[in-house]
Amino acid sequence: MILKKRAKCSNVWPILEKAGDPPKGWSGWPDQKRFALVLTHDVELAGGREKCLELMNLEKGLGFRSSFNFVPKRYEASKELLDQLTKSGFEIGIQ
Repeated sequence: MILKKRAKCSNVWPILEKAGDPPKGWSGWPDQKRFALVLTHDVELAGGREKCLELMNLEKGLGFRSSFNFVPKRYEASKELLDQLTKSGFEIGIQ
């Protein structure tokens, strides 16, 4: 099944070449950077919530900041956890 899908999408996956064309009138990324990277984390279950601070520290050590997206009706995300993430420059979202 995966091989069929790969063959069917091989002209656009993993990267659609025309997606690399800049939009008309766009002046580019700041400081002449060539690309941007967006990191997001869908924290689906309580087990994932338990790993958020470890992941936060790993990313901070590499100079990254990401978005952690929580599912509020599945588990509780404490105010302390959310405060620690936001004070460290991470974004909080809700799925």
